[in-house]
Amino acid sequence: MAAAVHDLIEAGRAPTVAPYFTRRGETRLRLTVRAADAEEAEKLFAPVEAEIRRRLGPHLFGVDEETLEEVVGRLLKDRGLTLATAESCTGGLLGHRLTNIPGSSAYYLGGVVAYDNRAKTGVLGVPAEILAAHGAVSAETAGAMAEGVRRLLGADLGLASTGIAGPGGGTPTKPVGLVYLGLAWEGGVETRRHLFGWDRLGNKEAAAQAGLALVWEWLTGRRESPSGV
Repeated sequence: MAAAVHDLIEAGRAPTVAPYFTRRGETRLRLTVRAADAEEAEKLFAPVEAEIRRRLGPHLFGVDEETLEEVVGRLLKDRGLTLATAESCTGGLLGHRLTNIPGSSAYYLGGVVAYDNRAKTGVLGVPAEILAAHGAVSAETAGAMAEGVRRLLGADLGLASTGIAGPGGGTPTKPVGLVYLGLAWEGGVETRRHLFGWDRLGNKEAAAQAGLALVWEWLTGRRESPSGV
Protein backbone atom coordinates (compact mmCIF):
# COMPACT_ATOMS: atom_id res chain seq x y z
CA MET A 1 0.00 0.00 0.00
CA ALA A 2 2.74 2.43 0.97
CA ALA A 3 4.53 1.80 -2.31
CA ALA A 4 1.39 2.64 -4.28
CA VAL A 5 1.05 6.06 -2.60
CA HIS A 6 4.72 6.69 -1.81
CA ASP A 7 4.78 10.10 -3.47
CA LEU A 8 1.74 11.27 -1.50
CA ILE A 9 3.35 10.15 1.76
CA GLU A 10 6.63 11.84 0.95
CA ALA A 11 5.06 15.07 -0.34
CA GLY A 12 4.79 16.49 3.16
CA ARG A 13 2.14 19.01 2.21
CA ALA A 14 -1.43 19.37 3.40
CA PRO A 15 -3.03 17.01 3.82
CA THR A 16 -0.26 14.79 5.12
CA VAL A 17 -0.66 11.07 4.42
CA ALA A 18 0.61 8.49 6.90
CA PRO A 19 0.32 4.67 6.79
CA TYR A 20 -0.48 2.66 9.93
CA PHE A 21 -0.37 -1.08 10.53
CA THR A 22 -3.51 -1.95 12.49
CA ARG A 23 -3.80 -5.76 12.43
CA ARG A 24 -2.53 -8.74 10.45
CA GLY A 25 -3.44 -8.18 6.83
CA GLU A 26 -4.80 -4.67 7.34
CA THR A 27 -3.33 -1.18 7.10
CA ARG A 28 -4.79 2.32 7.29
CA LEU A 29 -3.95 5.66 5.75
CA ARG A 30 -4.47 8.71 7.94
CA LEU A 31 -4.98 12.07 6.27
CA THR A 32 -4.32 15.13 8.43
CA VAL A 33 -4.80 18.80 7.63
CA ARG A 34 -4.96 22.11 9.50
CA ALA A 35 -7.65 24.46 8.23
CA ALA A 36 -9.77 27.40 9.37
CA ASP A 37 -12.97 25.35 9.19
CA ALA A 38 -14.42 22.04 8.03
CA GLU A 39 -15.30 23.37 4.58
CA GLU A 40 -11.73 24.42 3.88
CA ALA A 41 -10.45 21.11 5.22
CA GLU A 42 -12.76 19.16 2.91
CA LYS A 43 -11.51 21.12 -0.08
CA LEU A 44 -7.93 20.20 0.79
CA PHE A 45 -8.82 16.58 1.47
CA ALA A 46 -10.90 15.99 -1.65
CA PRO A 47 -8.24 15.76 -4.41
CA VAL A 48 -5.87 13.65 -2.31
CA GLU A 49 -8.62 11.29 -1.17
CA ALA A 50 -9.79 10.93 -4.78
CA GLU A 51 -6.27 10.05 -5.91
CA ILE A 52 -5.88 7.49 -3.12
CA ARG A 53 -9.19 5.90 -4.09
CA ARG A 54 -8.10 5.79 -7.73
CA ARG A 55 -4.88 3.95 -6.87
CA LEU A 56 -6.11 1.69 -4.07
CA GLY A 57 -9.82 1.37 -4.90
CA PRO A 58 -9.96 -2.44 -5.29
CA HIS A 59 -8.41 -2.86 -1.84
CA LEU A 60 -10.29 -0.21 0.16
CA PHE A 61 -12.99 -1.67 2.37
CA GLY A 62 -13.92 1.19 4.72
CA VAL A 63 -13.29 4.64 6.10
CA ASP A 64 -12.64 6.12 9.54
CA GLU A 65 -12.68 3.37 12.18
CA GLU A 66 -14.65 0.73 10.27
CA THR A 67 -13.46 -2.83 10.74
CA LEU A 68 -13.61 -5.52 8.08
CA GLU A 69 -16.14 -7.51 10.09
CA GLU A 70 -18.39 -4.44 10.33
CA VAL A 71 -18.28 -3.91 6.59
CA VAL A 72 -18.88 -7.60 5.83
CA GLY A 73 -21.79 -7.64 8.26
CA ARG A 74 -23.39 -4.58 6.72
CA LEU A 75 -23.05 -6.01 3.22
CA LEU A 76 -24.59 -9.32 4.29
CA LYS A 77 -27.47 -7.55 6.00
CA ASP A 78 -28.09 -5.19 3.07
CA ARG A 79 -28.25 -8.12 0.66
CA GLY A 80 -30.31 -10.32 2.95
CA LEU A 81 -27.67 -13.06 3.04
CA THR A 82 -26.58 -15.34 5.87
CA LEU A 83 -23.15 -16.73 6.72
CA ALA A 84 -21.90 -19.78 8.64
CA THR A 85 -18.32 -20.70 9.48
CA ALA A 86 -16.36 -23.95 9.73
CA GLU A 87 -13.03 -23.41 11.45
CA SER A 88 -10.03 -25.60 12.04
CA CYS A 89 -6.81 -23.59 12.34
CA THR A 90 -8.56 -20.35 13.36
CA GLY A 91 -10.24 -22.14 16.26
CA GLY A 92 -13.34 -19.93 16.40
CA LEU A 93 -11.62 -16.60 15.71
CA LEU A 94 -13.78 -15.94 12.65
CA GLY A 95 -16.94 -16.46 14.67
CA HIS A 96 -15.53 -14.30 17.47
CA ARG A 97 -14.88 -11.37 15.15
CA LEU A 98 -18.22 -11.66 13.41
CA THR A 99 -20.15 -11.77 16.68
CA ASN A 100 -18.29 -8.75 18.08
CA ILE A 101 -20.65 -6.66 15.94
CA PRO A 102 -23.99 -5.77 17.57
CA GLY A 103 -26.89 -7.23 15.61
CA SER A 104 -24.76 -9.89 13.91
CA SER A 105 -27.46 -12.49 14.60
CA ALA A 106 -29.31 -10.99 11.61
CA TYR A 107 -26.78 -12.53 9.22
CA TYR A 108 -24.42 -14.86 11.14
CA LEU A 109 -26.08 -18.21 11.82
CA GLY A 110 -23.26 -19.86 13.74
CA GLY A 111 -20.14 -21.94 13.32
CA VAL A 112 -18.44 -25.26 13.87
CA VAL A 113 -14.89 -25.57 15.21
CA ALA A 114 -13.93 -28.82 13.51
CA TYR A 115 -10.38 -29.23 14.80
CA ASP A 116 -10.17 -33.00 14.64
CA ASN A 117 -10.80 -34.92 11.43
CA ARG A 118 -13.63 -36.82 13.16
CA ALA A 119 -15.49 -33.53 13.49
CA LYS A 120 -14.81 -32.70 9.86
CA THR A 121 -16.33 -35.96 8.70
CA GLY A 122 -18.95 -36.57 11.39
CA VAL A 123 -20.32 -33.04 11.73
CA LEU A 124 -19.51 -31.27 8.49
CA GLY A 125 -19.76 -34.29 6.24
CA VAL A 126 -16.32 -33.95 4.66
CA PRO A 127 -15.83 -37.18 2.71
CA ALA A 128 -13.21 -39.43 4.29
CA GLU A 129 -11.72 -40.05 0.87
CA ILE A 130 -10.92 -36.32 0.50
CA LEU A 131 -9.04 -36.35 3.80
CA ALA A 132 -7.25 -39.56 2.84
CA ALA A 133 -6.22 -38.29 -0.58
CA HIS A 134 -5.43 -34.65 0.17
CA GLY A 135 -5.13 -34.29 3.94
CA ALA A 136 -6.87 -31.97 6.37
CA VAL A 137 -4.83 -28.98 5.16
CA SER A 138 -5.81 -28.77 1.52
CA ALA A 139 -7.98 -26.82 -0.88
CA GLU A 140 -10.24 -29.83 -1.29
CA THR A 141 -10.89 -30.09 2.45
CA ALA A 142 -11.43 -26.33 2.84
CA GLY A 143 -14.02 -26.38 0.06
CA ALA A 144 -15.78 -29.42 1.52
CA MET A 145 -15.85 -27.83 4.99
CA ALA A 146 -17.36 -24.64 3.59
CA GLU A 147 -20.06 -26.50 1.72
CA GLY A 148 -20.67 -28.77 4.69
CA VAL A 149 -21.34 -25.96 7.15
CA ARG A 150 -23.45 -24.10 4.60
CA ARG A 151 -25.71 -27.13 4.27
CA LEU A 152 -25.66 -27.96 7.97
CA LEU A 153 -26.84 -24.53 9.12
CA GLY A 154 -28.85 -23.58 6.03
CA ALA A 155 -26.75 -20.50 5.25
CA ASP A 156 -26.36 -18.68 1.96
CA LEU A 157 -22.57 -18.65 2.39
CA GLY A 158 -20.21 -21.03 4.14
CA LEU A 159 -16.69 -19.91 5.08
CA ALA A 160 -14.02 -22.40 6.15
CA SER A 161 -10.42 -22.34 7.35
CA THR A 162 -7.87 -25.12 7.68
CA GLY A 163 -4.13 -24.83 8.11
CA ILE A 164 -0.98 -25.28 10.17
CA ALA A 165 -0.70 -22.51 12.75
CA GLY A 166 2.56 -23.82 14.24
CA PRO A 167 5.04 -23.78 15.72
CA GLY A 168 5.16 -27.52 15.00
CA GLY A 169 3.33 -29.76 12.57
CA GLY A 170 4.83 -28.46 9.35
CA THR A 171 6.42 -30.53 6.59
CA PRO A 172 8.45 -29.60 3.50
CA THR A 173 5.30 -29.77 1.37
CA LYS A 174 2.98 -28.26 3.97
CA PRO A 175 4.98 -25.78 6.05
CA VAL A 176 3.90 -23.89 9.16
CA GLY A 177 1.75 -20.94 8.15
CA LEU A 178 0.06 -22.74 5.26
CA VAL A 179 -3.67 -21.96 5.28
CA TYR A 180 -6.48 -22.88 2.93
CA LEU A 181 -9.76 -20.97 2.96
CA GLY A 182 -13.01 -22.08 1.39
CA LEU A 183 -16.12 -20.11 0.49
CA ALA A 184 -19.26 -21.94 -0.64
CA TRP A 185 -22.59 -20.70 -1.99
CA GLU A 186 -25.42 -22.40 -3.81
CA GLY A 187 -23.89 -23.59 -7.02
CA GLY A 188 -20.26 -22.78 -6.34
CA VAL A 189 -17.16 -23.12 -4.17
CA GLU A 190 -13.95 -21.09 -4.18
CA THR A 191 -10.73 -21.84 -2.30
CA ARG A 192 -7.67 -19.73 -1.53
CA ARG A 193 -4.15 -20.72 -0.51
CA HIS A 194 -2.09 -18.52 1.83
CA LEU A 195 1.34 -18.94 3.37
CA PHE A 196 1.82 -16.74 6.43
CA GLY A 197 5.06 -16.21 8.31
CA TRP A 198 3.98 -15.21 11.81
CA ASP A 199 3.91 -17.04 15.12
CA ARG A 200 0.94 -19.26 16.05
CA LEU A 201 -1.38 -16.44 17.09
CA GLY A 202 -0.26 -14.25 14.21
CA ASN A 203 -1.01 -17.00 11.70
CA LYS A 204 -4.48 -17.45 13.18
CA GLU A 205 -5.16 -13.72 13.07
CA ALA A 206 -3.91 -13.46 9.48
CA ALA A 207 -6.06 -16.42 8.43
CA ALA A 208 -9.17 -14.87 10.00
CA GLN A 209 -8.48 -11.56 8.27
CA ALA A 210 -7.98 -13.31 4.93
CA GLY A 211 -11.21 -15.24 5.42
CA LEU A 212 -13.23 -12.09 6.03
CA ALA A 213 -11.51 -10.47 3.05
CA LEU A 214 -12.59 -13.41 0.86
CA VAL A 215 -16.22 -12.88 1.86
CA TRP A 216 -15.88 -9.11 1.29
CA GLU A 217 -14.46 -9.67 -2.21
CA TRP A 218 -17.36 -11.99 -3.07
CA LEU A 219 -19.99 -9.58 -1.74
CA THR A 220 -18.53 -6.56 -3.54
CA GLY A 221 -18.11 -8.25 -6.89
CA ARG A 222 -14.32 -8.33 -6.79
CA ARG A 223 -14.70 -11.91 -7.86
CA GLU A 224 -17.33 -13.59 -9.99
CA SER A 225 -20.53 -14.49 -8.13
CA PRO A 226 -23.62 -16.28 -9.46
CA SER A 227 -26.47 -14.17 -10.77
CA GLY A 228 -29.38 -13.62 -8.42
CA VAL A 229 -27.31 -13.97 -5.23
